[in-house]
Amino acid sequence: MTFSVSLPFPPSTNNLFVTARFGRTTRRVSSPKARAYVEAVAMAVRQLVEPLAPAGELRAVLAVWVPDRRARDLDNLCKAPLDALVKAGVFKDDSLIVDLRIYRAGFDKANPRITAWLEAA
Repeated sequence: MTFSVSLPFPPSTNNLFVTARFGRTTRRVSSPKARAYVEAVAMAVRQLVEPLAPAGELRAVLAVWVPDRRARDLDNLCKAPLDALVKAGVFKDDSLIVDLRIYRAGFDKANPRITAWLEAA
């Protein structure tokens, strides 16, 4: 069984966290962009008929359609979608992924996205 979902293009890994001050201490917390992305992924998952990936170890393939021709590291594009899928309850933890592949599928200015496929390892 393979689970697949099309997700919005994620924010940069550099924009996932901000430093917040709580009295005398500071902590790293999710940024507003990261929280909005998690909610957008949760909405995409809610629209699926089968919103759960197989249990246990997983293989994941991420196809990336970028919004522009700017140079970007593909490895920076997998953290936000995988973490958001965990928060949406699709699978238990991204440490269950034993095989991760990511590739640049093309350029789509009108609809930049990541399509994720998850299957049992």
